[in-house]
Formats: sequence, C-alpha cells, structure tokens
Amino acid sequence: MMAASENISTLDDYGRRHHQQQLNAAEPFYELIKQPVYMVVVYTLAYSAVFLLAVIGNVLVICVVLVNVLVICVVCRNSSMHNVTNYFIVNLAVAMTTVAMTTWPSPTCSSACSVCQSPSSPTSSQVRIHHL
Repeated sequence: MMAASENISTLDDYGRRHHQQQLNAAEPFYELIKQPVYMVVVYTLAYSAVFLLAVIGNVLVICVVLVNVLVICVVCRNSSMHNVTNYFIVNLAVAMTTVAMTTWPSPTCSSACSVCQSPSSPTSSQVRIHHL
C-alpha cells in the first residue's frame, strides 16, 4: 500500500515540477509583451481611431463614386438637363469618380501586397530606378 501512495506522490511532485518549469520557461516571453494598463488603453484607443477613420474614409469614397454615377446618369437621361452648366457638372463628376477609383484601391492593394512580398523580391520602385 505504501508503494502505491509513494508512486502517486512522486508523480504528483513530477507534475508540479514539470508545470513550474513550463511556467518559468514561458515567463521571459510574457515579460516582453506585458504592458501597463494605461498603455493598453492608449494602444486600444489609437488602433480604434485608425480603424474608424479607415472605415469612414472607405464609406465616403464609395458614396462619392455612387453619387457621381447618379449625377452622370441623371444628366444623360434627361434631355432638359443638357446644357453647358450640367455638362460641366458631369465633367467634374467623371473626374471625381476617376480620381476616387484610381487612388482608393491603390494603397489598399499595395499594403496588402507588401505583406506578401519577400525581402529578396524587388519592389516596383526598385525596378523603376533600375530601368532609369
């Protein structure tokens, strides 16, 4: 009977020591990522502000494109609106839509592709400089 209880106690001690060794081994890593509470709050607020501004900016770009397309459609469909002033407004709507459609996806695609790019592969600016 004594032998069985000794085995259980040695297994229990081994389990405690093994668990403590795992905790001690992981502790230096956690020391690197631990932050004070005020810094966690600051980081959370900063990242939340960036996220909200990005969402608002993207929604505004989509709204600008849709409104400009509607302006173009209204002026093109109604013959009573075919005058110089409205043609100028259509011209501005086409220009704004073109600018929004060419500048909005570019930063999104470049930031998404830069994550996938390996350090050894040349970027487009390196290729352009090389060709000059």
